[in-house]
Amino acid sequence: MAIAALAETILPRTIDSPGAKDAQVEDFIVDVVIHCLPDREQNTFVKGLKRAQLYSQEQFGYSLSECDGDQCIQVVHWMEQASRPWLDVPIVNRIRNKLFGRTFFQLVKTLTVEGYCTSEVGATQGLAFDAVPGSYVPCLTIHADHKTWALT
Repeated sequence: MAIAALAETILPRTIDSPGAKDAQVEDFIVDVVIHCLPDREQNTFVKGLKRAQLYSQEQFGYSLSECDGDQCIQVVHWMEQASRPWLDVPIVNRIRNKLFGRTFFQLVKTLTVEGYCTSEVGATQGLAFDAVPGSYVPCLTIHADHKTWALT
């Protein structure tokens, strides 16, 4: 599935943590696009996914889901560059988002991170999970190898 390939490229599996495919982020993305996004962002997502598939087909000769890691990275860089003119000027970006919704790259990236962080796999294995926080600690020393916290 092309969405799974894009999500895994954005949040790949590492030695220490599972990736987007492990957390089944693609199911979350499809569900949110169908049930939660406004029509204009749904259209942006579908058109953007088709453009990414077409780009992959033209560049590599096969679909996005068949691409290897380096090719998927190239597709994601292409998607980012396609949305770059909107992202460089903050006020133009805000106006554009208000009128037309987020770009395809913004949607994929945001939904991938949200889907990962709210999944059981992402929250328990990718993030530092504390089912019942014991107390509020306002100042906490964070080390370079420390994971982000996930609370339920």
